[in-house]
Amino acid sequence: MPPVVTSFTELSSDASSLKPLPSIQRRLLQIVDTRGWHYTIMALLVVDFVANCLGVAATTTETYADISSYLRGASAGCLGCELLDMALRMLGMRSMLVKSPTNLGDMIVYILLLVTLACRFVFADDLSSAKILEDGFSDKWELYRKYKLDQVESYIAVGYCMLVTLRILLKPPARTYSKTLHRAPKPDRILIQSLRAAIRQLPHITAVAVEKMETDLQVLSGADDGWMLPELFMTFVERAYAHRPAGMTTAAFLTHFQQVQLAPVTTYGMREVMASTFRHWANERWLLVGTLFVVGVAAAIVPLLSYFLKILTDEAFPTYVNKRSTPVWDYVLGVPTGKDTLVITRAFHNDTADSNNERKILPFTAENQLYVGIIGVLGICVP
Repeated sequence: MPPVVTSFTELSSDASSLKPLPSIQRRLLQIVDTRGWHYTIMALLVVDFVANCLGVAATTTETYADISSYLRGASAGCLGCELLDMALRMLGMRSMLVKSPTNLGDMIVYILLLVTLACRFVFADDLSSAKILEDGFSDKWELYRKYKLDQVESYIAVGYCMLVTLRILLKPPARTYSKTLHRAPKPDRILIQSLRAAIRQLPHITAVAVEKMETDLQVLSGADDGWMLPELFMTFVERAYAHRPAGMTTAAFLTHFQQVQLAPVTTYGMREVMASTFRHWANERWLLVGTLFVVGVAAAIVPLLSYFLKILTDEAFPTYVNKRSTPVWDYVLGVPTGKDTLVITRAFHNDTADSNNERKILPFTAENQLYVGIIGVLGICVP
């Protein structure tokens, strides 16, 4: 008696994947996977990311404290709303959570966001207690020192933005996986060419059996290529079961047809476009190599141009202007007269004055650096 196949899912899935989730878990996942809920959470993530990015980009270490409290409050509100989404998703998936790398990664990143936000509160910027620290030198000859404040919240905020970006990337695939746990699979179309190949690949199949199976397939599908619906495919499997190779078990026969290629009833999306592009480039290796070479050259132009421009501006014309205001004193009364004299000193060639007004010899020759800078810029721009 031929096997009774009630659905294509029964044929193409293993026993472990057929166990449905309890109804309460399915309802929870249906809530968090709805379009409105999902895009609301995505909008919160985008708002949180943009607000913190603009806050870090538009301020400095000295001015970030002016808006840090508002940004922390906004981030706390966003994470609070996302906590409900994460709790419902964890209750809905439970043990299935560890089977999905994207959902597991999304949960881990959310925990890291909570930790990072806590660090922003603990190490919040406070200019009233800030200390000034040395931060190296502003020039490569180590003549002028740089200073910075001991405020680190803006750096923590940068890490927070990176974690939010990671969540934005993980949310769509996490939702795609969880939808498969509570939604019935969409009907697939079976490629007739793949089904013909599967018939010929049956172990120890005879030519007569192959001919009978292909005749049944021709009658059911009415075409030599294209696709057929799952209902016709199940009918074909029941008919082909009578012509299976001798000694082949029912389980082995059904397992063999799991290899049949499907043509999903979906739009031609980004994944298909990328796959088609990669297949095209796989046949155009020299064009791909040339493209990579051009991209590499273009990427190398900007830093090289910056390097030669730096030589031109910093070393080819070593003229330093030191401006300071000196008060004019009345030496009889011992008080300033209220008038200041602007003193300007200029240093040329290879020497300059450091912060202690001592002359320092600079380790380069201006004329040589001028030639190097001009030749380098022309060598990049002219070709």
